[in-house]
Amino acid sequence: MAVTDRSWRPGTRAQWSAVVVTLVVAAVFAIGLPRLAESTAPQDEIIPAGGRVDEGGVSVEVPAGWVRKAGAVVLAIDKGSAGLLLFPPAGDPTSPADAVTTTAATFTDATIGEVTEFTTDSGLDAASVTVTDATATTVLYAFSDGTDLASGQLSVTPDEWATLQPEVETMLRTVEFTEGSGS
Repeated sequence: MAVTDRSWRPGTRAQWSAVVVTLVVAAVFAIGLPRLAESTAPQDEIIPAGGRVDEGGVSVEVPAGWVRKAGAVVLAIDKGSAGLLLFPPAGDPTSPADAVTTTAATFTDATIGEVTEFTTDSGLDAASVTVTDATATTVLYAFSDGTDLASGQLSVTPDEWATLQPEVETMLRTVEFTEGSGS
């Protein structure tokens, strides 16, 4: 005997309505969620020439054309192929020259330049050393107030380093330790 009572099963119209609603909701999520995520994500910040940026107890005055990287937990700025990171100061009596020399020694198959010592405008002792290989130039930095030491690193293509070097050297002379630095 055939069952003719179909009240226990949804009708074709109800099935198609459910399919259409599901497709519409899926399309809204597929289109809307990425846009929502993009609009709420941190955005890179173009820094005005002469603007000072700080993060984690270290700050620097930035020349034109540099961009602060969004979402970084350290001070991170970029220009062209150059990426500069400045790490927070921490209690460490190591001299800046010893700090960059020790870090440079970890680079293998690279040419390590001479350590250059300098003093920042704020009175920090500082040192840098350039490490070059066939594809990249890395410049290591360290800054100290005698109690706390902050380190930094610039990575850039060798060709662009020749152009950016004076600008970067001038910029790094403006490094300061800010409130919240140290151990």
